[in-house]
Amino acid sequence: MRYKFPNYIFQISILIIIAACSQQKNPVSAPSSEENKIIVAKGDAVAKALILTLKGEVKQAIDSNGVVEAIAVCNEKAIPLTQNVASLAEEGTEIKRTTSKPRNPANSPDEFEKEALKHFEKLIAAGESFPDYYTQKVVDGGDTSYYYYKPMKMEALCLLCHGTPETMAPEVKDVLAKLYPEDQATGYQEGDFRGLIRVKFKNL
Repeated sequence: MRYKFPNYIFQISILIIIAACSQQKNPVSAPSSEENKIIVAKGDAVAKALILTLKGEVKQAIDSNGVVEAIAVCNEKAIPLTQNVASLAEEGTEIKRTTSKPRNPANSPDEFEKEALKHFEKLIAAGESFPDYYTQKVVDGGDTSYYYYKPMKMEALCLLCHGTPETMAPEVKDVLAKLYPEDQATGYQEGDFRGLIRVKFKNL
């Protein structure tokens, strides 16, 4: 005869599992004040280097061959240029541009980046002042990482391919549809929050 566990034992087991899961520590925390000073100094320098690099490349492409060429340059060079800037920083530095409305799926946010994006989006929705940065300390699986986020705002030049589709040139819309069939990155106005530059450090 097969022994049948009483129903209450099964219920208690489920409650224990739920309690254990709820007590799992959030891997994300705020860095200490000393850690934060280092993260901000290092992260801001790297983020600014990336901004200057990408802006320069895009502006040169627009001045030489127009917006369509600039879109192609972004498609081909943005990620390699980002990786190159990271390689010039200290060993182990990782850089990524991320947003809630990605053009390139590779820029979609992970769980830690989503938290950072929500931080800025909530402040914007509440009409509060826009912070210059956001930082995280992440302890995940025994590894500690430090994250610096620099917000990106829409500039007038960016609206040539990130503005409302109705105002875009037909050839711009055509190349966007070809290169980015899952594009979500239109409908912006100047000054809108575009997303974040995320700089990740393993060591401080």
